[in-house]
Amino acid sequence: MDLLLNLRDPELGYHPFCVKRTTYFLRRGKTSSVEQMYAASGCIHPGTPEMNFLLPEENRKEDYIIIYTDFPLSMGKNTEGKEYNGPDRILWHEKEWRVVLLRDWIGVEVLFQVLAVKTDE
Repeated sequence: MDLLLNLRDPELGYHPFCVKRTTYFLRRGKTSSVEQMYAASGCIHPGTPEMNFLLPEENRKEDYIIIYTDFPLSMGKNTEGKEYNGPDRILWHEKEWRVVLLRDWIGVEVLFQVLAVKTDE
């Protein structure tokens, strides 16, 4: 079965969404940032009580969504101590969601399962 083909099936929850990726820079004691926007798509579903245990403990009482996508999302990373990529933000249905869990499903195809919590920003 072609999983990537299923990711584009509206009956399985296919939705286009935007990804906001922010990189922070530390230069001469000051922090600046650059935001990049990406178009992505995948199957998006509301969080379920059964999946709640996968969330980091500090996020378990928050609204969250589950995304299945082939877009390489990120939980953020520190590069060389002077740059930091924040967790990706998902813009979907006029709300912003922060990636808190990312699981790779690598086999014949690359697929990511992502849990993202709603932000107040």
